[in-house]
Amino acid sequence: GRPLPQKTDAKKRRYKYTIRAPWPQPNPHGPDTMAPSVLHLPAGELAEFNRVIVQRLSRQLRTRTGPALAFALKHQEAPLIPDSEHIRQMSETLFSRFMTTDLDAQDRTVLGPLAEQPGTVYKLDLTASSMLTPIEGVYTTGSVVYLHRAKPQERCTPLGVAFWHENEPLLIQPGDGDAWELAKHYAVMGGSYLGLLGTHTLVHFPTDSVNAISKAVLPPEHTLFKLLAPHLYIQLCLDFSVQHIDKSPYHNNQTEFFTGLAYDGPTSPWRISRAVYAGVPGNPTYPGYQFPRAIEPTHSDYGDFLLGYYQVFRAFVAEVLQDVSTQDPVVARWAAACGQYVRGFPTLEELADHAVLIDTVAYVICNASVLHSTDHYSWGTIPILERSLRLRVPPPTSRTITLDRRAMTTSRDRFRLFLTDEMSLTPTPFVETRLMDVDYGFAQPTLQAAQQRFHVGLRAYDAAPGVTRHIPLADIACSIQY
Repeated sequence: GRPLPQKTDAKKRRYKYTIRAPWPQPNPHGPDTMAPSVLHLPAGELAEFNRVIVQRLSRQLRTRTGPALAFALKHQEAPLIPDSEHIRQMSETLFSRFMTTDLDAQDRTVLGPLAEQPGTVYKLDLTASSMLTPIEGVYTTGSVVYLHRAKPQERCTPLGVAFWHENEPLLIQPGDGDAWELAKHYAVMGGSYLGLLGTHTLVHFPTDSVNAISKAVLPPEHTLFKLLAPHLYIQLCLDFSVQHIDKSPYHNNQTEFFTGLAYDGPTSPWRISRAVYAGVPGNPTYPGYQFPRAIEPTHSDYGDFLLGYYQVFRAFVAEVLQDVSTQDPVVARWAAACGQYVRGFPTLEELADHAVLIDTVAYVICNASVLHSTDHYSWGTIPILERSLRLRVPPPTSRTITLDRRAMTTSRDRFRLFLTDEMSLTPTPFVETRLMDVDYGFAQPTLQAAQQRFHVGLRAYDAAPGVTRHIPLADIACSIQY
């Protein structure tokens, strides 16, 4: 229903919201297997969401439907994915989050002598994509990608992509002609769905609780709230719409013309999200969600790039929060509530260590800005026709097949893919507030100076990160805005 009006003068209120304060609740899609959801959204935030996000999506539908049609008619044939591009996609983008060196007995059986060669063998277990139930005429399946790195710092080389048919593994390798070309498309499909519906949701949904609790229990003039506030912008309404509104990519309702993913309805995508959040016992690719105490490493410089930004955030947070601790009952209440709803959030006893408090707050704001934007930007570096979100040719059942690349997608698939991509997946050019422009509204001169040093630090790291620059600073939003 319509939210109750807040008649109290905002300047006279101690807290940001009154009776309609947002608060986490059990997620309707899986109370025990999904992060809590925020179902009661403040009227002011809903109005801002409609002004910024809904109007943007409506504008894109008006202006991009024509280009989508032209794109669909122009590209009649699925492209070949060069092996060098396959390696970049699997080991040098957000997909590198899935890389592990933990080979089990099944992996060693599939690879045979390849598993014992000098150097490092990696696998990317993308089998969760098999949980999707595709629409008629479309195929989805999980796979396991194997890579090899001969020496540290060298680029990986491909070993193969494994599929399972009637529980029997089939390893498609470079040199297997059309079977290998099709296998690479299925590898991108598996990584895309595991990323979009799995690991990337861990950037979004678990911190909804931190977002809502911060707005409910921290007074607007509190230093901690001022530090968090720009990074909380629009996230609650956006994540609510993704999970619970039937026009979102999660629902991918086929009665809409801009839905280009492989399924219809939210039932099967939630299976992936639950597996990634709750974990799959015995599978190191799916350990289950715990609030990260720092940036998690990867087997590529993707994690190193994110860690570099995190260090800039941490130095800034340490300056701002030098006089803020859990001795403040407001901060203690905030921390206790977050610990109740966010799996793995540090306890009050742990947060009494000021370094842990700094780490925690730095992660929250870095997650909402750098981690979120970098995931989208990295995925957007994969050419759109190689993302293979719909395939109408089944996965290879032998190492010798003949592939008709014109049969892999239809014009309707490509039309929908183009609009889905522009509206929901790749970074939007219409970011409302960029990280490089963020203003925390500090009144104290010392904190204003800290903000200026933060901006200088961001620009310095952007200019010379020392690793692959996975996203330009100018494209990083200050919060989860798309």
